[in-house]
Amino acid sequence: MRGQLEQLLLCGQRCNVEIQVMPTEVEQHAGLEGPFTLIETREGRRIAYVEGYKDSRLYTERKPVRELEEQYGILRAQALTPRETLALIEKLLGDAWTPKSLPEPCLSRPGSRAVTAPDRAASA
Repeated sequence: MRGQLEQLLLCGQRCNVEIQVMPTEVEQHAGLEGPFTLIETREGRRIAYVEGYKDSRLYTERKPVRELEEQYGILRAQALTPRETLALIEKLLGDAWTPKSLPEPCLSRPGSRAVTAPDRAASA
């Protein structure tokens, strides 16, 4: 598990990656109905794929796709922010963790910061 947490922390530092964790205290949230995938094609067409126990569906009509996009927005609002998520992962790794290899920090993303051993010590 430690290796997985370290990998998540390293990936979460990339400019094109945002990781958000749903706190276990949030018992009712927008993700309880099951997994779904939102897709936008190169042509700008939006579609959604919903996985179910016995039936999975691909939605191409605007109304169901829009409803799933709204559900995704609610889900993100209920989860920890990307910054809070990375802090939680650091906490789970504990004080003994030191980074092996971090990518350049993504300074273009608001609230981004590089995670380094000195930075962790300064924020503790």
